[in-house]
Amino acid sequence: MFKDYRATSFSAGVYDKSDLNTLPATLLTYNPQLTGFSYGDGDENSPYARLNVAVTGAVSSELMPQVENLFSKLSAFDPKLWKLVSLFIGGNDLCDSCTAPDNFKREVFKANLQATIDSLKELRNVILSMVLPPDVTLLSELTGGLCSILRPFECSCNDDPATSTLHAEYCAAMHELENDPNNQREDFFVVGQPFLELIHIPQTPEGQPDMSYFAPDCFHFSAKAHSVAGLALWNNLMEPPTQKKT
Repeated sequence: MFKDYRATSFSAGVYDKSDLNTLPATLLTYNPQLTGFSYGDGDENSPYARLNVAVTGAVSSELMPQVENLFSKLSAFDPKLWKLVSLFIGGNDLCDSCTAPDNFKREVFKANLQATIDSLKELRNVILSMVLPPDVTLLSELTGGLCSILRPFECSCNDDPATSTLHAEYCAAMHELENDPNNQREDFFVVGQPFLELIHIPQTPEGQPDMSYFAPDCFHFSAKAHSVAGLALWNNLMEPPTQKKT
């Protein structure tokens, strides 16, 4: 629970000891020259992180240092190379939203993302893939053991009905950003990936939450869930913008 297992990241990692369906692992089958994916474990400054600059626990107001870190790392590459940038943010905002509502309003979240997009526009040849967050109120279905002990620390707002409403507003804001013509260029594209937007907790044959999809903290993805998410992300990327599975 206290390590960043970047090798198993569904959007940025490659794990060489199994057939995890992360997005880079799939892309490597088509382009062996693909680079930048993370492996091993460690934080965003680990040598294994490479271009995976994600920061554990970050909220949308904390994205700019990640962008600056990415710029620094990309300086070693030819700027003409095409880049697939995955932006997965919003879950921690939702988890904290009831503690400081004014800091996590829809318009604040959207403004944070727009500022991030505007900064990334300094780059050429970019597909900015925004992964919409899941509704964190689903976590209330996971009970007992570490789930009940750790959730107040990791996602204290998961049982607030307003959080689910805010989730829908966040997703709507992200769709607005991808449909804004000012965020599209011949060499810069913003596209939303909604495979988590209307997700449900997977269940066992007995109708109970399938805990194999979760890390021991009942909050983060397990390797199995990263593999499933990586495949779902690949499918979303291949689907037309108006026909993506949610």
